[in-house]
Amino acid sequence: MKQSKLLLCLVLSATTLCASCEEITPEDYFGGGYKLGYESETRGTEPLDVDVDFGEDTEEARGTDPNIDSSAAPTALTLEPADTPDTTPDEVQVATVDPFLSVIKEDKDDKPQASGVFVVGNNTITYGLNLDKQTEPGGVTKLLTALTAFDVFNGALTAEIDIGNELNLLDSDSKRAGLYSGKIVTLETALAGLLVAGGNDAAYSIAVNAAETALGGSDLDKAALVKYFVEMMNEKARTLGMDASVFVNPDGIHAVGQATTARDMLRLSAAVAETPALAKLAGTRTYSGNFLDGTSLKFENSLPVIASHTPEGLRSGYSDDTGYLFAGLFNENGKTIVTFVTGCDTPDERVSRTVELLGRLTA
Repeated sequence: MKQSKLLLCLVLSATTLCASCEEITPEDYFGGGYKLGYESETRGTEPLDVDVDFGEDTEEARGTDPNIDSSAAPTALTLEPADTPDTTPDEVQVATVDPFLSVIKEDKDDKPQASGVFVVGNNTITYGLNLDKQTEPGGVTKLLTALTAFDVFNGALTAEIDIGNELNLLDSDSKRAGLYSGKIVTLETALAGLLVAGGNDAAYSIAVNAAETALGGSDLDKAALVKYFVEMMNEKARTLGMDASVFVNPDGIHAVGQATTARDMLRLSAAVAETPALAKLAGTRTYSGNFLDGTSLKFENSLPVIASHTPEGLRSGYSDDTGYLFAGLFNENGKTIVTFVTGCDTPDERVSRTVELLGRLTA
């Protein structure tokens, strides 16, 4: 009987002790908000065989919570952002074999800003803010329109682009390069209207002609041809690893379902930077061309003026939902750099945040 009572006391004591204990998980070591595993580019979760070896910095990496037994902490872990973290770290180093998964910095705004800087030659993102937060691509969509069409025409800049009633499909608020139905221009001139002037009319005419060429001729109406081209744009995006992006139109104007991330915009910008003919057009400040009937055309670029760092090209834009955005191409100390910022309230903020990104290259 005495032995039974002793055993019962031990069980009750153990139960009381366990009830008062707090379970220690990997999240506790990293301030909450991270769990074991790896978030793939397709937003799934899969094992990652690359370990983060904190070496002598395990104390700092785990934090200084006095309730945590440092001797029990793992010395090598793989990390994945949790779906609903209680706390968000200011900056986290993510171990990965993908150069596009590097430094992520989050903020907690309902409509967070997003940005990143990418060294093309080293294939490395050196800094990112909300790299994987969903946003709209805006006018930077035109970079993908240009890449897709360039592939369809095999880089033949002298190919002819017939301008037709696809212009009737444009949104009433569309920015126009000045193309007219019934006219013909070369692919180069149409791309200049797209990348220099930022014309949505150029985007739609390029889309229709590229779709017809890809199909080897077609009886589809203009709206159906634009839709077919947009499907090609999304296929091109997949080949670039832009798995978080969906495009609905060729000009980037606001549309339900159209979305991207800063990380994907850096991928796109890098691809254009590595296509010399497109990079040249995207950096042209003033372009003089003509319709094939001899009527002259002149396009002006809206690239922001940055005194300390002169952008060599790419696109700027604005939408009511995302604010001002800018994808920039720079040559800094012999390195080809692309940057992306969005969520800016003013054009000046777009410039200052780009300068800040470039400053992080030497920080």
